[in-house]
Amino acid sequence: MKTYTTSGLAKEAGVGIHTVRYYIRRGLLNPTSQRPSGYGVFTEQDVQRLRLIVDAKSRGQTLGAIEKMQRMLRDSSTACRQIVEFYRDKVEELDRRIQELTETRDRLVRGIEKCGAAAEGQRCEELVVQMNIVNNGAHGAAGTPPTHGASE
Repeated sequence: MKTYTTSGLAKEAGVGIHTVRYYIRRGLLNPTSQRPSGYGVFTEQDVQRLRLIVDAKSRGQTLGAIEKMQRMLRDSSTACRQIVEFYRDKVEELDRRIQELTETRDRLVRGIEKCGAAAEGQRCEELVVQMNIVNNGAHGAAGTPPTHGASE
């Protein structure tokens, strides 16, 4: 059986060593055994687990959600119903995010259409307003311009 050190695990999964150490501290990964030197030993199963974590993160899952799912899967008393409910909640959350993004996209398309006939060099107030809405939605309260500078 092939084994990996922490750095070997990181390299095999294509992530940084600090990411692996962070996941170990959070309990998302655990060495299968310890070498006499105290270094953790990981297996191919750990490589697969790490890849699943990275994939889930890239798809928008939080580490908290990943931890919860891992606990549910490790606990033999977890009913299938609980896992299904967990995923239903995730689907609902994704549906809400999709709706919000669709509404933002639609507003921008309408602004583009309204400003498409603007004369060259003329400022298009409609798009300026739409961009303020998008930026403020991501950075601050409505009507408050986003702040940029050394204090961030």
